[in-house]
Amino acid sequence: MSILLTGFGPFPGVPRNPSQLIVEQFSNTLAGRSLHKAVLPTVYEVAGSTIESLLRETRPDICLCLGVANDDFMRLETVARNHGTVEKPDESGAVRPGPVAKDGPDTYSCTLPFASIHTALERSGIAAELSDDAGGYVCNHVFYTARHAIERHGLATACGFLHIPPIRSADREDEAIDALGGAVQTVLELLVDGIVPTRRPAIRH
Repeated sequence: MSILLTGFGPFPGVPRNPSQLIVEQFSNTLAGRSLHKAVLPTVYEVAGSTIESLLRETRPDICLCLGVANDDFMRLETVARNHGTVEKPDESGAVRPGPVAKDGPDTYSCTLPFASIHTALERSGIAAELSDDAGGYVCNHVFYTARHAIERHGLATACGFLHIPPIRSADREDEAIDALGGAVQTVLELLVDGIVPTRRPAIRH
């Protein structure tokens, strides 16, 4: 079993992205499984093409993409939408409303067992919520692109997106990253050791 774990670099308003810091603190193995890591630029076109290339090259069993959202809990994203809505520019200054993929369905479902993961996290005392809206920014763009690539290339990869909280205080950054990194590791360990990922058909409208 192999895992692809991605995060994002900085973007306007977030000069130090915690998803990047978390990805970088992992080694190349997790519980004896191969772990491929990548930090994607928060740039629509580059991030989209990069995640597709990574999926084709590594052909992982599990793909977990990380991003940051302004909540105090982890958001387990269950739906990727084929539509960008945010007028905030990406790191390159580009704004991209409208379809992510002109030939794609309206939505794709997460294919990781996030409902079971959510229950397990709650039992462990880790604050988490299921979400059906990954936003209309680069996070949703990458989530949708990943799912679309998996379907188009016939990969057996189970894929999901996890939003983590921002760093609230620069003075406590190390403490926050350690806590968030531990929570992400818990999710990964649940996936590889306790729960078998199950792919489901894409939602098509």
